[in-house]
Amino acid sequence: MQQLRRSRGSSAAKPIAAWLSGLERSNALASHAEMLLRLQAIYARCVPPGMANASELANVRDGVAVVIAHSGAVAHRLRMLAPSLVLALRKGGAAVSELKVVAQAPPPAPVPREKHALPSQAALDSVQALAAELEPSPLRSALEAMAARQKRDLRSRG
Repeated sequence: MQQLRRSRGSSAAKPIAAWLSGLERSNALASHAEMLLRLQAIYARCVPPGMANASELANVRDGVAVVIAHSGAVAHRLRMLAPSLVLALRKGGAAVSELKVVAQAPPPAPVPREKHALPSQAALDSVQALAAELEPSPLRSALEAMAARQKRDLRSRG
């Protein structure tokens, strides 16, 4: 029975304290995310329309706003606009004293996978039967070649 009893300062309180400190960190993270969303909206309104699509406000930390530009040319233009952007972000309530612009290509768009649906064996048999009924012609040759290719693919994947 002695093993089941724990005092107030035991290790059972440590996980709860760790959990509570985790909540404090997540609250700080949530408030930082809300601030970033608000500042990103201000940023998007302050830059020229083409620049808003080619850049984004990534973070604000220790008075430095970090903007990611999707090309070197956009980065150069943003550096020229930095003083006015800093003022606009300050008016939006951010304690920003500097704007750091980083040129970074956007991640490539995912390439859609090609779909390679293979016909069933019955469908291939039907195509071959149709080809056999036709007189010698380019259509018959094309159907026979297609059926042979699809059968080969079925065997290699199956």
